[in-house]
Amino acid sequence: MALQEGLRAKLQAAEATELPEGFRARLVARLDRVQAEVEPGRLAARGWTGRIFRGLGLVACLLLACLPLMFRGQASQLSEALAEHHAACWALPTNSRCVTDVEHWVETHPAAQMRVPLAQGFVEKERRICPFGDVATGPHLLLLDPKGRQASLFILPLSESKGRVPKDLQAQAVGSQTVAMWHSRNWAFALVAQGSKDEVVQWVQPALGSDQPWRILAAR
Repeated sequence: MALQEGLRAKLQAAEATELPEGFRARLVARLDRVQAEVEPGRLAARGWTGRIFRGLGLVACLLLACLPLMFRGQASQLSEALAEHHAACWALPTNSRCVTDVEHWVETHPAAQMRVPLAQGFVEKERRICPFGDVATGPHLLLLDPKGRQASLFILPLSESKGRVPKDLQAQAVGSQTVAMWHSRNWAFALVAQGSKDEVVQWVQPALGSDQPWRILAAR
């Protein structure tokens, strides 16, 4: 579009010039010959109709090619926001953007049951209600991973995730953290931890696609 606009501006700024005699007729004849030579497998429509459909086909192909990049960009932004919020919550004893009243949140989500999809070895330090990136607000569990390092598990009802959380597990390195996002039938999850991608994937692998109540502590 920028190329077309620049070309149009240059043509509008150019001085009017008289075309040679017969130039227009020769140009139209040549265009007709080119349109008649349709390559096998290509759209055979001629004239302006063919040009329009070929143009729309190109636009559709470009959109289909760009869609994965668009969704990847959204997931990357969400991962960065979650990693930033994880660091902020662990750095501050209290956070103005979070509340600890988990029971009130559960009351406003009567169908919600806190299901924690992590393997044994994690220790829960605290539960808060925090932003899930810029998507919505849901439970945030401050954890210690099996190696004693700080981690966070963000949980959100899938109906509130606005399609921003991928179904298949997606792990991304954000600085020194790894952010793993996925969703089950009813819940969206994001685990922020200091482990490598392979290590974090191994931690959440048993819960993928499942809504069964995996617990952090056996006593809970």
